[in-house]
Amino acid sequence: TVVATKFKGVVSAYEIWNEPDLPEYQFGYMDGTPEHYVDMLREAYNIIKSIDPTAIVVGGAIGDPLRNEDFAIRIFELGAADYMDVHSVHLYRYDNWSFNYGDFIRWAKELSGKPIWVTETGEVTGKAPAWIQPAPDRTEEMQAEYMRRRFNEMINSEVKPDVILWYLFYDWEDVEEKWGVVTSDYTPKLAYYEFKKFALGQP
Repeated sequence: TVVATKFKGVVSAYEIWNEPDLPEYQFGYMDGTPEHYVDMLREAYNIIKSIDPTAIVVGGAIGDPLRNEDFAIRIFELGAADYMDVHSVHLYRYDNWSFNYGDFIRWAKELSGKPIWVTETGEVTGKAPAWIQPAPDRTEEMQAEYMRRRFNEMINSEVKPDVILWYLFYDWEDVEEKWGVVTSDYTPKLAYYEFKKFALGQP
């Protein structure tokens, strides 16, 4: 209530929780069960809409698609679609090129019946996170190729996402994992130019 009231007319969309099936994001009421997530989503949706009916409520926040399929199916069995305007997904599949993002987005759309927003995707340069296996150091060329191939999969798919958000625009100086398309001093990386092409609708 406090957040929706304070930012009414300023914030146009609210994503409800981040990857709720992951242990690191389970605290307070959110214990990682689909039931608790849908309860929280319902409460948030009703509060936000009562304060600002024009605000977009983004639900789901589903992470790694192969890990979260059962969780995603269950929340929609419990009626999650009634309490979101948009179904959000996070897509991180680095070396598994056989996994097609466009196919997953079509599945997510069929599951929820809602517009799809990819609210996180990305690739690092330099040291890769430990949870990426295999995890060699990533180059600018690898980051740019990830963006080129994965964005094309989504944009050219039968069912297109309405929004695609790259995880971070610029590198954080104090974090080893460099997710940005520009460095911490805003020097463009190769992926920046790929991003610019997509933003401008250029081939």
